[in-house]
Amino acid sequence: MADAISDYQAAVREYEKARKSAAAKIKMIQDVGRALRDQFPSFMGWQYGVDMLPRGKQYDEKARFEMRDWPDAEALKSVLLEWHNAFVKLHSAWNAIGDRAGLVPPPDRMEVPSWELR
Repeated sequence: MADAISDYQAAVREYEKARKSAAAKIKMIQDVGRALRDQFPSFMGWQYGVDMLPRGKQYDEKARFEMRDWPDAEALKSVLLEWHNAFVKLHSAWNAIGDRAGLVPPPDRMEVPSWELR
């Protein structure tokens, strides 16, 4: 029983690490999309040096990103599959525990809390 609980605790840590990694990629994609929609001139200025602002205006910091961190298709696939695999492993570890008294069950679905995406 103790081994099953230890395995579950390890799976929880692995899941949280994978979820946070995926959340970081998702947040960047979301934030860049928002900047393209809401701060396009600032985005163009920060990212590509294209001055689209009226004289005296400054670029909005919300449109400044490290675009070298932008996930390509393979990186995004990798981080999402890693998260999914950790989710499956977490549920498998949970199902291997007989007496679950006092343990917090795993999440029912993969999701990033909205507060992490603000």
